[in-house]
Amino acid sequence: MTEEELVKLMQRHPEITDVFVDVTERSLKRSSDYEQQWKDYSGKKKKHSMKHLLVTWDNNLILWLSKSYNWSIHDYNILKQSWFMNALLWVCARMDLWFYWACSEYSQHKIVMPNKKPKNKELSNKQKEENRVIAWIRIIIENVIWRVKKYWIIVNRYRNRTEWGFKTVKYDMKNTIMQTVCWLYNFEKSKLFIA
Repeated sequence: MTEEELVKLMQRHPEITDVFVDVTERSLKRSSDYEQQWKDYSGKKKKHSMKHLLVTWDNNLILWLSKSYNWSIHDYNILKQSWFMNALLWVCARMDLWFYWACSEYSQHKIVMPNKKPKNKELSNKQKEENRVIAWIRIIIENVIWRVKKYWIIVNRYRNRTEWGFKTVKYDMKNTIMQTVCWLYNFEKSKLFIA
């Protein structure tokens, strides 16, 4: 979806007041190139993976999906490289603490995220209660990611078994697969899916 298409969609649907932003990971086959292995290796999960940035709204439909990024790129850098924040000036963006610096970078936007625990201090009871409410609202995007990952092609490791490797493949299959699955999810969720 281009920036113009997103703006038109937002104008057609004035009921969109909140958007939810999060990153999801997908497993990859380990590359034979050492530098690519280093970029794709997820120290957190001890495997090779790639990331996609997802934007949803409160009716559980996916508004926007980013292209795939190496695991080593931080979630906030993926957000900065995308154009979609420029199109969402009048809505409230709900994010987690991985996007902590977005509040200062996008000061003209309304951004809601949990309170961060200060170093060597504790959160007050009021801040803890606010974090519970924010998490309760943000569970929408976590449920969307969970439903997208019910498709086995997303859950299983992407191997790309081609004879010549990625550089000669006509389409970037990593992105195409995720876009197709998100489109199928939206199609099914919008009650147009005919079984």
